[in-house]
Amino acid sequence: PYTTLFRSMEIDPEAAEYLPVISPEDLETKRERYRIFLGTWSLTVEGGHVRIEGVCDFSDEPGFLREGEEEVAVNFDAVKKRVEDIKQANKEYTHLEIVGEIHTHPLFKEEMSDNLRPWIPSTGDVDAILEEIKKGNIKADRPFIMAIAVPSPNRDGKTVYTYYRLVKRGKKYILDRVDRKSTRL
Repeated sequence: PYTTLFRSMEIDPEAAEYLPVISPEDLETKRERYRIFLGTWSLTVEGGHVRIEGVCDFSDEPGFLREGEEEVAVNFDAVKKRVEDIKQANKEYTHLEIVGEIHTHPLFKEEMSDNLRPWIPSTGDVDAILEEIKKGNIKADRPFIMAIAVPSPNRDGKTVYTYYRLVKRGKKYILDRVDRKSTRL
């Protein structure tokens, strides 16, 4: 939703350690994992820049996530409140804000129909973010990263990450891949 030119993003190495990893069990059960990105954004002469400094996992806390048949439903109101509680309890985090989210698609390309690709956010993924923008939980005038973690297509047990942002063009939102190479862990 950020309308100013968005140029780049970075993930602190310590934060990258908490990115979700797709396990062999996740591939079998198709269980999705979800995390929130905490960080900062700045506007430079070259455009916007997001720095991810923390990755929060609320999946084991009751009331934050609900497993659906094809997706994970996120209680973003609860996530936002929990982030505010963390910031109040830890003064070192007060400068951070929610700058994005990442979730897994524990599928290989050949498991999907209609030429869909697991590394591309689904319509439901995008609609969920747009709904949070409408509710005011995500600020439309700030960069918001949406990332997808998928199993490596060469089946080596690694997880591959792709990063996107929503861009408003006229009355429509489109997905734009963030200027950053995919990360493999």
